[in-house]
Amino acid sequence: MCVSEKSISSSKQAEEYGVRQKTIWEFKRKMQLALYNQDINFLNGTVLITDFYVVGRNNEQSENIVLVAMEVLNNGEIGKAYGLLLNCLSSEQIHRFFGQHIKADAKVYISKDRNYEHYISNYHIETNEDTAKLTQSFTHVSNLKNWLFGAHRHILPEYIQGYLNEYYFRFNRRNNRAMVFDEFIGLMMLHQPYSKSK
Repeated sequence: MCVSEKSISSSKQAEEYGVRQKTIWEFKRKMQLALYNQDINFLNGTVLITDFYVVGRNNEQSENIVLVAMEVLNNGEIGKAYGLLLNCLSSEQIHRFFGQHIKADAKVYISKDRNYEHYISNYHIETNEDTAKLTQSFTHVSNLKNWLFGAHRHILPEYIQGYLNEYYFRFNRRNNRAMVFDEFIGLMMLHQPYSKSK
């Protein structure tokens, strides 16, 4: 989780280290839980919002939606980003996500098929019609989906947020990988003891 550029499944890790897959998975779950709400930095300036539905094991579209916010830097590159699993598009959940991760004076761009302005009234929201920004959103989400459902294959909805925590913790430190391990350990030490019921 800390040193590899792309995370590998618990099954592959179990083979590599000679440890039971369940042991690997439970320890990884501890790390993912320690990251929840521990890495909040407000996105500012230009922020792109996109989302995608989670597909079930039988390729059926579920009600679960992953909402993603990306900050666009002055040089046009993606800065920090965050993702949240929603069980539906509700005003309460979207307000919480915006309030946790996006500054109120940010310029928010959404895709034309999503009407987030109906859920959010205190943000400046515009429809994203810029080809470059649309490409950035598509590429980012494609990379995320490939990581989620490629490396880890079938993830139950109740565990997806943990994987999002891991992905964006790593993504937001992609230019300073040397600090990732120390930060991981520090957050785990500060986190409440893990219970299997979680």
